[in-house]
Amino acid sequence: MLDTQRDKYRPMIEKRTFARNCVLVHLVAGLVMTTLLVFHELFAISIGVLLWYLISIGLVAGMMRRREWCRPLLALMFLLLAAAAAHFITSINPTLKMDHAPMLSRDGLPLWGALATIGYLFGAVMTLISVRLKRATTLGFGLW
Repeated sequence: MLDTQRDKYRPMIEKRTFARNCVLVHLVAGLVMTTLLVFHELFAISIGVLLWYLISIGLVAGMMRRREWCRPLLALMFLLLAAAAAHFITSINPTLKMDHAPMLSRDGLPLWGALATIGYLFGAVMTLISVRLKRATTLGFGLW
């Protein structure tokens, strides 16, 4: 009986912990992507990714405050970034030529760009279909 009472609220904590971990991964990944784009000297693209990142932070804040409509919109934002990154890696990046070498060589750009594309595509699917993330959004959660 005491075990049942002690574990009564654990599933809610698990859902909130899962949502918190997903948000923290997104916060770190967005900052890393923006920083890497700046070091590759792709300033216009890094500004676009930074604006996307700030909008997504607003949607995450809405999810934390129990706004259910923010979750599918955040999944759409993740999907848009994945599509734009895939287009950039396959079509635009090979045609970019510079007269000087950037601070960080662009040789690794397709690799981490593909990793970010796959990661945010997975994030979009998880944001849409995860029951734990949906329940955490319904209940509200905090980062700490």
